Amino acid sequence: MGRRIVNFILIFFGIYFFLYTFPFPFYYLPFGIGQKLSSIVNDFWSNIVFYFSDSFLGNPIEKVRNGSGDTSYDYAEFYIQLSISFLISILIIYFGRIRFFLVKNRMYFFYYLRFYLGFILMGYALSKVFYLQFWEPTLSDLIKPYGESSRMGVLWRFMGLSEGYSIFAGLLQFFSGFLLLFERTYKIGVVGSFGVLLNIVALNIFFDVPVKLFSLHLLIASLILIIKDYKSYISFFFSKPDSKAKFKKKIYRNSFLTLKTILILYFLFSGIDGRIKRQKRFGKRAPSHALYGVYYKVEDSAKLVDTTSNHHDTLTWKTMIMDKNSTILIKENDDRIFANHKIDTIQNKLILTGKKQDFEFDFSYTITDSTLFLSKITTQDSLKLFFKRMKREDFPLMNFETNWINEFPNNR
Repeated sequence: MGRRIVNFILIFFGIYFFLYTFPFPFYYLPFGIGQKLSSIVNDFWSNIVFYFSDSFLGNPIEKVRNGSGDTSYDYAEFYIQLSISFLISILIIYFGRIRFFLVKNRMYFFYYLRFYLGFILMGYALSKVFYLQFWEPTLSDLIKPYGESSRMGVLWRFMGLSEGYSIFAGLLQFFSGFLLLFERTYKIGVVGSFGVLLNIVALNIFFDVPVKLFSLHLLIASLILIIKDYKSYISFFFSKPDSKAKFKKKIYRNSFLTLKTILILYFLFSGIDGRIKRQKRFGKRAPSHALYGVYYKVEDSAKLVDTTSNHHDTLTWKTMIMDKNSTILIKENDDRIFANHKIDTIQNKLILTGKKQDFEFDFSYTITDSTLFLSKITTQDSLKLFFKRMKREDFPLMNFETNWINEFPNNR
């Protein structure tokens, strides 16, 4: 029973990856032949997807090519190819054609998978090496507020900002794919490809890049090639150490092992415990306060009765950024004033003190989800400030979730 399951899995993956990757390598043929063949195969799958979506869903799926590889159409094609591969695998097992597929064609399947993975990696790598996959920030990007970007947009511009790093990443990817093409080096190429693709898949998932489906296929292909030669990798990575490097006396070996264990445990405990404490104090888990947010002053809402006050210039703010541990006041001329804040949520009091101890303001405040009102009345001054409030989650960059289906790439 167990052997049959293994045989079924091998046959299923072989058929599925052939359906998914064909017409590779024929789409590289010159004189438009490869392009024409690819068009025929794409039209074939499109007709099947349109038929099933119209017949079973009652709503035809639109095929859109806009840079996203995770559209509804892509997932529909994926599920149809899975289903066809599953049915064909069952028929092969039922009619006893296992030997033909596993013995005679097994070697060709792994060759095919290696070459497909190698050429795909090299193709994308060359786009990185020649600085084409990630573009450098445009002039409009340079004046765009950072918080209005999407996570994919940040990733794309970060990678495009450095041509040298783009070339470096491309060369790593290129040689990982190149080594897959030769018998003597393909095992090194598989490990390198798996590492490169694992990083790419993580970036696609956590930065919501709509190539998740395609990159996961490549990662699984590299994993299949690793599993094929798992004994060789286990022998290489987990073989017993050279006996000459061991201490000859047992007491020395045990002492060294004990000391090593203590050092590792101490490093892990102190390192993790220290980082958790710092994270709670300074990092993401640090507590925020009632006024945490960015505040844009509403025009003509601030008025000083005594415009000769020593602090008149200090109070000409247009933006107030109240972070977890400090406050930044941006003046009308874009100068920045750095301040400390003290907040009394019981009496609704806010005290702002300059970092250089050059000013101190005591405000009363009224806050809602979208506004902040500050007031200060003394014998000399009467000040009222009205702000529009933006919380952290109001910025597009922070309003993020991983979308497995992306009809359009969100790379703003």
